[in-house]
Amino acid sequence: MRTTLLLSTLLIATAAMGAACSHSSTPAPAEPTSGGAGTPSAAAEAPQATEAQASTPHAGDAAASEPPSKGPADAPVTIVEFSDFECPFCKRVQPTIDHLLAEYDGKVRLVWRNLPLPFHEYAVPAAEAALEAYAQRGDAGFWEMHDRLFDQQDTLSPTMLARNAQAIGLDMPRFVAAMEDHRHYPALREDLALAQKLGLQGTPSFLIGKTLVVGAQPRRVFEAAVDRALAATSAGSASAHAPASGAAAPSGGDAAR
Repeated sequence: MRTTLLLSTLLIATAAMGAACSHSSTPAPAEPTSGGAGTPSAAAEAPQATEAQASTPHAGDAAASEPPSKGPADAPVTIVEFSDFECPFCKRVQPTIDHLLAEYDGKVRLVWRNLPLPFHEYAVPAAEAALEAYAQRGDAGFWEMHDRLFDQQDTLSPTMLARNAQAIGLDMPRFVAAMEDHRHYPALREDLALAQKLGLQGTPSFLIGKTLVVGAQPRRVFEAAVDRALAATSAGSASAHAPASGAAAPSGGDAAR
């Protein structure tokens, strides 16, 4: 019953933000591509990425509340992924994300956010199971469950979730209690609220610096977005350290701040 109620809440929230591959009734901060984001024909569309408007929260903002992550915390580029364990396009893009983490080793941090779509029967329970793995075993537990859920996406069910929880060594009484009392609903609502704030249009959606990439896009689209974010970071660092031409000497008050 409570899962049904949350799904109803998700339906309202995602309808407002257009997560089901439809345009949001709320003005989006960027006009994202929808390739591979929930419609069978979308994967064949031309790859695109959009530069978010200045008012769009940066990837660092979207990663601020300590969700599951992978990669160094001080990496110059953060990739925030909004995803759904039952979405086939979210599964399809995982090898590309793994490639980015290897290619840009030490330069990229991946942060996970749940965006379960209302028409996916097991998306919410799967997200709850992954969050419980995170609660019990930290990032290592989350990513192990993450990989298993995508690898076995075609067989998602309560039995499958419990079987995988046991396989990765979770405390099963605690896991069962978490699934029954839905203790991870607040985290899911937080992710949904953030997705709505960002004006996301579907899954998977990625915020890479200030570039929004939506869908299981080709590898080169993600690489271009990461390269752009790295260049922006380098430019910002150089600007911060460059002496300003004609700048006045700092006062004692300035030095004391």
